[in-house]
Amino acid sequence: FQSAQELKVLEGLLLSNGISTGYRNNNIGHWAKFVRFCQLYGYQPLGATEGMLCEYGTFRYFTSRICGGSFKNELYGIRSMHIEYNLQLDIRVPIMMRLARIRNAFNKRTSNTASLRQPITDEILKRFLALLDPRGEGIQAVRALLCFAKFGLLRVSEYTYGPNGNAPRIGQLAIVPDMEEPEYIVYYFNKSKTNQFGRAERVICACNCPEPCAVHEVVKLLDSRPNLDALDFLFVLPGGRLPTDRDMRHIIANLCIRAGLDERAFKPHQLRSGGVSDLLTAGVPDSIVQLMARW
Repeated sequence: FQSAQELKVLEGLLLSNGISTGYRNNNIGHWAKFVRFCQLYGYQPLGATEGMLCEYGTFRYFTSRICGGSFKNELYGIRSMHIEYNLQLDIRVPIMMRLARIRNAFNKRTSNTASLRQPITDEILKRFLALLDPRGEGIQAVRALLCFAKFGLLRVSEYTYGPNGNAPRIGQLAIVPDMEEPEYIVYYFNKSKTNQFGRAERVICACNCPEPCAVHEVVKLLDSRPNLDALDFLFVLPGGRLPTDRDMRHIIANLCIRAGLDERAFKPHQLRSGGVSDLLTAGVPDSIVQLMARW
């Protein structure tokens, strides 16, 4: 449809077939915007591809700043018009996911809090640990978890519990050479947010004493929990909860408030970025950091 007249003809056909006024107002309007875009860039409206619709979504978002929900309705409106002409175009999951990434990247770039993010360095971690008395119930698990996430350069999904998470179990951990004189922790896992296909990955933490040390914090945690089974979860928070992404955000925000830091500047991912920052500051080559962080 290359003209407003043809759209009016289509509208009349829809109305004559008993299509509701709401359908006409919504889908015809969405279709008209889409056709104008196609005319502007030389596309064929009924020859839409996934890439073309992503380009249209980007165009609409950056020119109109529409929210994801309203654009989703636009896409469904366009799809409905394709169905009228027996062109079944599945534009649901892949396109919405790609558009969400575009929208999130733009929001992150332009948000007021984006520039506030700071890595959780060794010095900040020390301030956090000073607030966590290991004698409290479940507090040693929090101490070990913070150190393990930072020095293992772990993504949040690689140590939390949830649909995309992979909360560590005792059997996935190895202490080298032994619990009496630990030097390394090796963590084996095969699922995370960025790895849903069972590919085996390995994380190694070395003893970092007398600085905050993931190895000895984890060993202290294991010593405080005798008679563990290989399938038991390693990190159990106060109250018996398994750590989720939301729990980690709450823990770090609470520690920031108690330490007098801006809670907006520190999120769980800043543990990973802090570990990377400290390695680069210490002169570790980029290529080694890349291997350690599994990029």
